This record gives sequence, C-alpha cells and structure tokens, in this order.
Amino acid sequence: MKVNGQGQARILSPTEVTAIFEELSLRDRTVFAFCLYAGCRISEAASIRMEDVSLRDRLLLIPCDHSKSRQSRTIPVNQELSAMVKEYLLATGIRRGFMFPHCYEKGYEKGYLSRTTLHYSLQRACQKLKIRGVSTHSFRRTCLTTMSNAGVPLHVIQAISGHSTLSALQKYLGVQPNQLFSAIDTISMKSSPTPADSVFSSKFGF
Repeated sequence: MKVNGQGQARILSPTEVTAIFEELSLRDRTVFAFCLYAGCRISEAASIRMEDVSLRDRLLLIPCDHSKSRQSRTIPVNQELSAMVKEYLLATGIRRGFMFPHCYEKGYEKGYLSRTTLHYSLQRACQKLKIRGVSTHSFRRTCLTTMSNAGVPLHVIQAISGHSTLSALQKYLGVQPNQLFSAIDTISMKSSPTPADSVFSSKFGF
C-alpha cells in the first residue's frame, strides 16, 4: 500500500471504487474510468483526444506521443466505460480536441487536464472516505490485477497495459490475501479429514 509516496498504489475493491466515484466530479470520474476500465496510465487518460475514441467500434487509441513506452496501442472499450463517456460528453457538449481540456480561452482549448489537478481531486475524495494508500495509479493497478486474477494471460494484459516487458508487468500486479490462502489450500496429500481435525475443532471452536 502506498503511504507518504512510498510503496505501490492500493488495489481497490468494487465497493471502494463506487464510493470514490460518487465523491468525484463527472469529469474526474470519467478520467479515472479510462484508467479502471481500459488500464490507461493517468497521463494517457487525461490527454485523450476526441478522435482517439470510437464508441461505435468500441476502440480507444493511445498515440505513441502520449504513451510512456513511446508505442501506440489500441484498447477495447467495455460497456461500463462507454456508458460513462457518453454521460460525460452529453453533459459537457465537447465534440473536438482534448476530451478533458484544462481550460478554454477565447474559445480555444488550452491543453489538457493536469495530473496534479486529478491527484488532489482524488486525495480529497479518499480523505473524506478515510480510504488510505490510494493514488492515481490505483485504478490502473486495479484493472490489471483484476484481469490477472480472472485468468487473462499475461501477454494479453501486456498488450492492454503497454508495459515493455512481462517482468515489468508482473511487478505491477498485486497479490490478495485470499489468493495466498487459496494457493496454499491446493496442497493436500489426504483425501479426507483425520479424526484429530474433528476433535480439535469441537474442543477449541475452530
């Protein structure tokens, strides 16, 4: 968990995601939705242009000039993300340029939303909810870890995440306590409980 800038960003549960999204503005919620549902880095999500997204074809293009790896990639858009983007565009009326412009001056957009702005918006929401260890990386980490836990092959996740190597991707993925128990419980050399198991359970209550 990330504390004072140290460690990895917290992986969020569905309940935590819902609570955080309810505290964010429609704009900021939509930016983080690209991180959560498409595995985007926060800088990639904030700099999305209208022409990069085709909701009809369910595709999102991350251009090489906005990618950390300097390689472009195309990511499918799922139904939940599509619905959130449609809600945002209907509310804002944005039709061209950056989907999340920083501001407008004399009718012209002046760059895209900054990572700092999104960071403070997220921190305010998490402080109110008393959820610790969350950073702008949490949604991307949650996305990639969720796919890994669902059994999606690492090379497929890598194509979505844009990591340069599988080893870099593996360091990014989180391991949940229940996965550790499940892994250990697969090791068994007996077919049924021993008499000692039932005696111990009745005597000690567990």
